[in-house]
Amino acid sequence: MITGDAKKNDGLSEELAEKLAIGVPEARHLLCAFSRGMAGELLATGNVSLGGVGSFSVAYVPSEKKTGASGIIYTSPRNRLVFDQRVTGRDDSRRIVLSGVTLGVGEAERFRKVFLSVFAAAVKQKKEIRLKGFGTFAHDDGSYTFFPERSFDELLNREYLNLDEIVLPLRDASPNDPAIMKGRKNLRPLMIAALFLIAAAILTGVFYLVTGPELLRYAQSDKTMEKVVAAPSPAESVSKPLTGPASGPSGAKAEAAMPESLVLGKGDYTIVLATFRKRETASGQAVFFRSGGVPVFVWPAKTGESRYFRLATGKFPTASAASETLSKMPPEVVDGQARIQKVTKEIVLHGEKEL
Repeated sequence: MITGDAKKNDGLSEELAEKLAIGVPEARHLLCAFSRGMAGELLATGNVSLGGVGSFSVAYVPSEKKTGASGIIYTSPRNRLVFDQRVTGRDDSRRIVLSGVTLGVGEAERFRKVFLSVFAAAVKQKKEIRLKGFGTFAHDDGSYTFFPERSFDELLNREYLNLDEIVLPLRDASPNDPAIMKGRKNLRPLMIAALFLIAAAILTGVFYLVTGPELLRYAQSDKTMEKVVAAPSPAESVSKPLTGPASGPSGAKAEAAMPESLVLGKGDYTIVLATFRKRETASGQAVFFRSGGVPVFVWPAKTGESRYFRLATGKFPTASAASETLSKMPPEVVDGQARIQKVTKEIVLHGEKEL
């Protein structure tokens, strides 16, 4: 993209030195100072216009959806520096020169006019130009294009540095996935049976509530009803401890075995089950997941001025390993929101103690 000659020669300093009657090193120093001034102006306002040359502006590029071998990929948003050669009536060069170049007012004005003249001619002739710390004009695939320097591009995208692309498995891409439809179809008989059992339990409870006192009265007056009186009353049955996966000794042991924190290193992958704007909501949902045996952790994150809280589970060395685990998770846990997230810097996620 940038040839060796362009790296050694910025394409403007020698002509600037000749027209200003100064040395090439001094011309190069003035050019670097002006480039720094343009960079600062763009970071502050997002737009710089140079009379007779064109304008630079910062354009926002939203997240894109792509389909790859590993699934559906969402790229992270970013800012892009764009050059437009169309000349407008606006000119910010005087303010940049006076604030960035250490010259007197008269000398600064002379440098500004010569610089704009040399710069505009070089762009029209499609010369290779390098503005140190800012960007380069060069030929790429037959077209004359402006490329921002990597250091300046990172400054433009400093708010997105911690964001990486998100990968969703293909099987989760559509609610009409045959595997999901088959699972839902198999659940229907179980749901119907469960509804009948619940209805029977309710009717039995109502029956004993209405007829219980009458049975007890007859039992006290007739010896033939002693077996009824000897049976345990509803109150005695309620006092017995309930057992299940979320209560009792076995449930307590399962929760105690869950780690209190999760250390994710740079380059690791984790599964984000859900994202919330409020910490209280995320913490409440974390308790729900943990009670069901899923070790989730609250992951605070920030984009610009917006804060949000993820619920993450698992640590994986590759995206495919995380995708395999995600594909085996039950639909009620995934719930269409789960995704795979790459970790860009080491972070410690806390569990129950910080809920």
